[in-house]
Amino acid sequence: MKYKLSMFTLFFMMFFSGCIGSFDAVLDKKTRLGSDTKEYRKITKNIGEVIINKYDYTEIKAIQITEKFEDSGFIGSIHIEKGEFAEKYIDTETEEIYYCGKFYTPIGSDELQKVCFVEEYDEIDTFFVLYKSGNYVGPYTLSNSLSFKKAVTADKKTSYRKIEMLYDGVERGMILFTYREFSDASTRPAFYSQVRYILNKNRPTTIAYKSSKIKIYRANNNSITYEILNPLSMGH
Repeated sequence: MKYKLSMFTLFFMMFFSGCIGSFDAVLDKKTRLGSDTKEYRKITKNIGEVIINKYDYTEIKAIQITEKFEDSGFIGSIHIEKGEFAEKYIDTETEEIYYCGKFYTPIGSDELQKVCFVEEYDEIDTFFVLYKSGNYVGPYTLSNSLSFKKAVTADKKTSYRKIEMLYDGVERGMILFTYREFSDASTRPAFYSQVRYILNKNRPTTIAYKSSKIKIYRANNNSITYEILNPLSMGH
């Protein structure tokens, strides 16, 4: 029944708009390198915590809605809460810019569909509706003003790769760490290695592993206080 209703809605929109086409725009995204630890400052971590890491993540250009937005007509309604993001797409042929998100509800349905706002000269006055088939219907003119600002979103939960070192405590005058490498956003490490270094008693201990260099001021079986002199690198 939902499928028939969706097809009817599509036909209804085509009838009134007379415009349907294929959506060929691509998401404006880039892969960036990130880290949760800073260099050249004293840091204290507990045993079992990550002391240094590096990962790549997806950065997506977008707009952020600065005021609650609602618009409705014979085809359905658009509802966007303040603070929500619409992601940026660029047409591969025309270089037109769109900002898209699941904010549109067709008449007779409660299932959200993706709507794309058309940017022209840093303003947004029109939109069209996307369907799972990759087709769009529109454009339609907004009856209300859309308030927004340019923004960037970062998806760090779905990192493609990640490397990190965990603090494992002290044993018989040695300081212990575990190095791990992850790939394809897996929760299970693709590679890990346990490393240990002699811990100086009366002065700081400086260790080096792969590209990283760390100065350790204090370490016991509860916590470690240290400073990162050189970060981990994805290439090493």
